[in-house]
Amino acid sequence: MAQPKAASAAAQLSLAASACIAGAEAAAMVGREGAPAMVAAAAAAAMVVIGHRGKGMNALGSADPRLREVKENSLRSFHAAARVAGVSYVEFDVQTGASTIVQLNLNQMVTKDGYPVIFHDDFIFTEQDGEICGRRVTDLRLDEFLSYGPQKDQSKAGKPLFRKLNDGRVLRWDVQSDDALCTLQEALDGVDRRVGFNVELKFDDDVVFEHAKERPIFFSSFQPDATRIMRKLQDRYPVYFLTKGGTQVFADERRNSLEAAVKLCVAGGLRGIVSEGRCSGSRRRSAGSRRPASPSSPTASS
Repeated sequence: MAQPKAASAAAQLSLAASACIAGAEAAAMVGREGAPAMVAAAAAAAMVVIGHRGKGMNALGSADPRLREVKENSLRSFHAAARVAGVSYVEFDVQTGASTIVQLNLNQMVTKDGYPVIFHDDFIFTEQDGEICGRRVTDLRLDEFLSYGPQKDQSKAGKPLFRKLNDGRVLRWDVQSDDALCTLQEALDGVDRRVGFNVELKFDDDVVFEHAKERPIFFSSFQPDATRIMRKLQDRYPVYFLTKGGTQVFADERRNSLEAAVKLCVAGGLRGIVSEGRCSGSRRRSAGSRRPASPSSPTASS
């Protein structure tokens, strides 16, 4: 059977096979004892091992307690991922303010007072007067955002934190090892500098350049224009395009196939693409790259 054109193009661009996602997701696939060995093997094979949202995303609707081991996108989760042998990077989502040029081109999320915070979802939920209520991160000041969930000052009680799942259910965000919500600056200043950051843009601003110092960092986004703008705004850090590879249909045709992703990567001078992959029957996000060095040589994953 002939190799699809898009897959062939991606293979020609690829400088490495793929990267594995470390943490709770891997543990759920191969078992708690097997996950470290898998991560170590990937690292030994010169793959870049990236902890998704730290040590792994939280699946609140799952019966598997390992998927609720530690609060995703928290300092505690980043520290836990850093302790896993072979993990080189952690990936997280930044809700942030941006420059005027970006605001003119993108429908982005911003905190009300412009502080970049690490949080995956567009909406944050709590319980008030017996009812679940949600607010956009863009509508919150920094102090309001940080008032959800556990507080750094343990003498204070935060608002109960809930999450809306894809099936519409709203569940209390309960994990075994909880932690306070945090800002991008706190992550840059507080996490072991030997651990690199993959910052998924919601969109990013100058805080990375001010606080990153010598930490290895690369940017990524599902938004084609976000990646191209970030590439034009700076050439210090590599930029990657995230794609579903045709598994979902979007209004923007650039998001609907691996071939379109490769074309975007080449045309925009991006370092590579991050696509959906399958590992032992379980879907994973895999980044096809070696350790990022410069944004001039595109790579891709299969």
